[in-house]
Amino acid sequence: MKAATPAWSGSVAIAVRDMHFTEHDLAGRRIVSEHGVIPGVTAEACHQAEEFSACLAAEHFASTIGYEGRTQSGAPVNTRTHVAQSRLQLFALRRWTSTVDLAGGIEWQRSDRDIRGSGIALGLNERYAGLRMLAGLQHHAEFMQARMVTRGLLVLAEPERINIGFPMQLYDSAEVRSKPAAGVRLGVAMAQQGGVSIGLEFDWMRVRRSADYPLRHAGNVVGTVAQPEHVQRLLTLALRYAY
Repeated sequence: MKAATPAWSGSVAIAVRDMHFTEHDLAGRRIVSEHGVIPGVTAEACHQAEEFSACLAAEHFASTIGYEGRTQSGAPVNTRTHVAQSRLQLFALRRWTSTVDLAGGIEWQRSDRDIRGSGIALGLNERYAGLRMLAGLQHHAEFMQARMVTRGLLVLAEPERINIGFPMQLYDSAEVRSKPAAGVRLGVAMAQQGGVSIGLEFDWMRVRRSADYPLRHAGNVVGTVAQPEHVQRLLTLALRYAY
């Protein structure tokens, strides 16, 4: 039988993401909670053959969300955080059975957190960047005259590079390396005729506390800084148009 002719396709989407970000101290107590909804856009280009397909995807989300934390003395801090998240992903599918594909890929992610100062608490800005490996399964089926695709992935993150900036040059900018981490990504999408689909995706990842790194002022070591243990939960709803 002659192989199917390879084909290119693309899609764009508008999306909203419900984001929860929490940090915990050494005793496991929550010290920071950020929550809010951030809008975003995504784009994807795919090349598909009979048994194999590969996609290049990009996304960007940004908005301001609520921040609840506390100072080192324990005083509560309620303010806002401007959050921006970007991903660039190379993803591949290999047919395993008539309804199941093997799925895997690599992605680069960058996250920015700009925490506004409030009262006695000064602000802070953090820049996270690192690579992640993705592996799992994708299932596709017909459901109520629509095509339904479900996906389950294990996400393995390399140590992220975290750049921390302090207001009014209180301290020199610091660089921290996070611990390696593992998480999950679960998704479901429903596609009708005409190229329009709606999808829901859930991300969860826990990152252990980093090591302590030098904190400097004017080049002199004045203490240490570390990234606390943190958990991120994302729930993303996207309306996609394929062409």
